[in-house]
Amino acid sequence: MLRSLAAGCLFACASALRKGRTPESAAQETDAPASSMHTSRLRSMVLADDQWMWLAVVQAPITLYVLFLLLRRICRDGLRQVVKDALGALIASAAALPGVQGAVDAALNKEVAKMEAKMHGAGDPKAVIVLPAKGIPAKELLALADERSAVEDKSGKTWGGVYHETRGEPGELAKLQADMWSRFNSTNALYPTTFSSVRKFEAEIISMCVGLVHGHAPRAERPAGDSSPMKEWNCEGEAVGLLSSGGTESILIAMYAYRQLAHDRGIQSPEIIACYTAHPALDKACHYFNLKLTKLKAQQSTQQLRAADVAAAMTPQTIAIYASSPTFSHGVCDPIPELAVLARQRDVGLHVDNCLGGFWLTFLQREGKFQEPFDFQVPGVTTMSVDVHKYGFASKGVSVVAFRNAALRSLSWFPITDGPTLYVTPTLQGARSGAIMAQAWATLQHMGEDGYASAVRKLDAIFTEASDAVKATQGLRLLVESKLCIIAIASDDPAINIYVVASEMGKRGWNMNTSQGPACMAICIGEQHHGLIQGWKQDLKDSVEFIRANPSTKAEGDAGTYSTAEMLPANILDKVVRSYLDVKLTVKPAMAA
Repeated sequence: MLRSLAAGCLFACASALRKGRTPESAAQETDAPASSMHTSRLRSMVLADDQWMWLAVVQAPITLYVLFLLLRRICRDGLRQVVKDALGALIASAAALPGVQGAVDAALNKEVAKMEAKMHGAGDPKAVIVLPAKGIPAKELLALADERSAVEDKSGKTWGGVYHETRGEPGELAKLQADMWSRFNSTNALYPTTFSSVRKFEAEIISMCVGLVHGHAPRAERPAGDSSPMKEWNCEGEAVGLLSSGGTESILIAMYAYRQLAHDRGIQSPEIIACYTAHPALDKACHYFNLKLTKLKAQQSTQQLRAADVAAAMTPQTIAIYASSPTFSHGVCDPIPELAVLARQRDVGLHVDNCLGGFWLTFLQREGKFQEPFDFQVPGVTTMSVDVHKYGFASKGVSVVAFRNAALRSLSWFPITDGPTLYVTPTLQGARSGAIMAQAWATLQHMGEDGYASAVRKLDAIFTEASDAVKATQGLRLLVESKLCIIAIASDDPAINIYVVASEMGKRGWNMNTSQGPACMAICIGEQHHGLIQGWKQDLKDSVEFIRANPSTKAEGDAGTYSTAEMLPANILDKVVRSYLDVKLTVKPAMAA
């Protein structure tokens, strides 16, 4: 989709630069007397030798310094990023020239129209624009809802961020969740004395999840000779938590707590250090709360955050390190023990994003298939985020943000004491549905440790089978040796463009996740893949063979977007992504014939 946008932007800039030599200036050059032109040239040629010498003396070190800065930037960010930034600067500068901004906007609007056509088609003849004048019977509304969902893929091949089996008739877990939703639909967690059952659900969900990450167990003792400072906010004690709406809110809450901690310490411009692979929720949190975010490049061979790089990047303004277990794009776990040692030594926080790996990583470790500690077993880990609505199999809208102790958690709260009433809520939200909490509580109780252990064994078997299939496919390789959730696939074969492979898999019904820097596609393993993995393996093989037989095949759809996005400047991509949300939130009725 973005390929034509990139070409349009470049064409607009080139045309404007070509037109920058206006007819008037050209006429002036043409009409200038030959004698004056020759006089000017002679004057420029008879500069004194000492003037040339001084010019050379000044120019040489400046040129060398500029080259040094350019090479340092290339080493730090890579040639591709430098070219992207240069292209962005070119487009931004050329925007002031006549016709450039209009041409760029025209190219952008053309791509937005393509997005709209893909999402809305010709429009919906039954689109709802305004509230109906007369209420519609429940039976009719249920029929309309069924009609709308009938066009959605139910095969399980199209990934939609639902991790447990949902194909076929609702199973025992789905029926239990629906029953709990129904029973507690008209409840509000903002009123704990009115809905005491909901208060208990919330508190018990938090306690169960904190226990999974060793928040209740006796913590590991400090290594002998470790004299690193351990302030009240980072001391040993019973871990606590909050129930949020999802991983993004959990991460926002944790980062807000660190910002408040920084202000308590007198740090006015606090900084978070993370890896390029960190979840975008961290970018959002730092933007919302005015935190400086320093992103470091991942180690190329492992895509992990390196403790040595973090140590080199830390400043007196650093208040916390952000790590992942695992990363959402590649499924790798950052070296938590190494980062925790550094966090203790520098007296800063360490947040472990366990949103994706929550439950799976815990039970994989219990199975002995993941050895490295990653949670509150590790002194120095101060906050964690654990999603219940991923591999905890609860309905969407449930995550836990856990804190080393209550002192740190209290920094995330914002009581209002100078209004008509005293007001405080545990999270960013005010009123919250008790139904979400009820179904999550029932899901955890229904699954139990034995249920999650069994599920993780099955998920691990699927993960291993899919990984082995990638290794056996000529032209493909595993980007990294991940242990759970995500299988990231790359290619070093010049004949195999990984984005084209993703595009071909899309034509076969698989919406592979694609990402950049490095280029790869990925599959996120869920329970539904138990009955689909054989078909996925065959389609993967067929896709690669098709590309070899048809080398001119181009990437299309989302894969094509990432293929071009690697070279588009950030300011253009920003407009594209914002436009995507505009399109997504638009109601488009069908046009009358």
